[in-house]
Amino acid sequence: MDEKKIESSMGELENKERDTKMGKKYKALSKKTIAIVVGVMILAPTGVITYTKFKDSNETNSELVSREREYEVKRGDIIAGSNGSGSLKLQAVNQNFEEPVEIGELFVKEGERVSIGDKIATISEKFINDKLEELNSQLERATATLVSTKNNKQVTVLNQNKAWEDKVQGSKNQYESQRNSLVNNINQLTDKLNDVNKKLEDVRRQIEEMQNLATARNVDENHVLQENSTVEDTNLLQESNETKESDAEEIEAKLQELKLTESTLLSEKSLLETEIKNTNQSLNSLDVERTKEKESEVKEESANREINALTNSELDHSINNAQKEVDKINEQIAKVNKLKENSTLYAQIDGTILNLNYTVGSTTSSEIPIVTIGENAKVFAEITVTQEEITKIEEGQRVNLIVSAYQDQMLEGTVSFINLKPNGQGSSVNYSVMVEISENDLKLLEGMTVSAQFIVKDVKDVLTLSNKAITLKDGKQFVQVKQDDGTLKEVEITTGFSDGKISEIVSGLSEGDTVVVGG
Repeated sequence: MDEKKIESSMGELENKERDTKMGKKYKALSKKTIAIVVGVMILAPTGVITYTKFKDSNETNSELVSREREYEVKRGDIIAGSNGSGSLKLQAVNQNFEEPVEIGELFVKEGERVSIGDKIATISEKFINDKLEELNSQLERATATLVSTKNNKQVTVLNQNKAWEDKVQGSKNQYESQRNSLVNNINQLTDKLNDVNKKLEDVRRQIEEMQNLATARNVDENHVLQENSTVEDTNLLQESNETKESDAEEIEAKLQELKLTESTLLSEKSLLETEIKNTNQSLNSLDVERTKEKESEVKEESANREINALTNSELDHSINNAQKEVDKINEQIAKVNKLKENSTLYAQIDGTILNLNYTVGSTTSSEIPIVTIGENAKVFAEITVTQEEITKIEEGQRVNLIVSAYQDQMLEGTVSFINLKPNGQGSSVNYSVMVEISENDLKLLEGMTVSAQFIVKDVKDVLTLSNKAITLKDGKQFVQVKQDDGTLKEVEITTGFSDGKISEIVSGLSEGDTVVVGG
């Protein structure tokens, strides 16, 4: 009997059951009853369903149906959780050359399996050689610029120092020249003054001698007059006086001459002293001006240093930039030489080529890898979960999975990442959850479909029974246990954890017991 006929028969039986009392196994319609029993056995996960049809010879349209379901008490696990579905994702490993290059040759295709050490791609040899030639040319120009910049600074610094030293030395030389001239002038004037003083001293000595001589002559004359009073003596005295008068006049004339010389020398001395004084004042003024000039030079030197520092800083900046350019090009040359030594890209893992982003002759970039390899040893499942279920899921949560290609094998996994950015909007909002699948021996491929159950709670190795076999009376739970002789016995039970379909049996039943519903 096919499934539709079974459902039709079940409908008829349920209608008849509404006209009969529940709990009896059979109901007699007539003494002359022709019983036609059609037994249909439908195997279900939790029991056996039996359909019996009776036909009364007197009431041909009357049927009696009795339905009986059996559920076995088994030992097993009960799992409650949230469900979702999605597809497998391999752990992706991106591979690329360290620098952008031109692809010379490719050895793989998308979807192809590779092993560690397999060739993926090579760099164009022409690209390497052209790049090195270009960089070496740039290096020559950059090195020339660096040398020129350094020389420019050296010349500038030398010119700065020379200009300042020339100015300072010029001021110093001018001062020393003027000072030496004044000192020499003072020395010459001093020598002249000393000479005048000597002459003056000599003249004064002569004047004093002449004055003393004149005084001595006057004394002698008086003495002679007193001692010679005779006529003869008087005559002699007169002659002597005449001689002395002549000498006195000569002395007086000499004395006047000496005094005139003294006066001249005094005038000359006064002029020399005045000139020496003025020259000393000029010398002092020159020294004062030089002191001020040196103070000004110190300030000017400080200002020049700041100006020169700015200039030198700009020059240093230019040198640094030139040096950086040289260093940069040298680094690029080193990188290209390294690429030349390692011009072949090899597979780093065993896996499947998921993406091949370039063709021969194309130029790579740092942002887009040459190849993406899915690691066979590490597989993830990307599961779509509804907004009602996502709140029950957390990282580290255990997950049971069934891959469509392997329906008879359950895999285990762990939630590794929850993407809280929603997919969709309105009432159909979903979220993506990444599940890392535990190690297994299956050949899992990128894109295979998978269903998942995120375990919220579970109990292991407990007695289980279908909830359909349990009835409630006055807040207590009862079941009809089938005895060895086929009779039924009502037993009170205690249940524990339930997933909504199966319940844990805590007490009242044993493993292997058969519980009957209906009859």
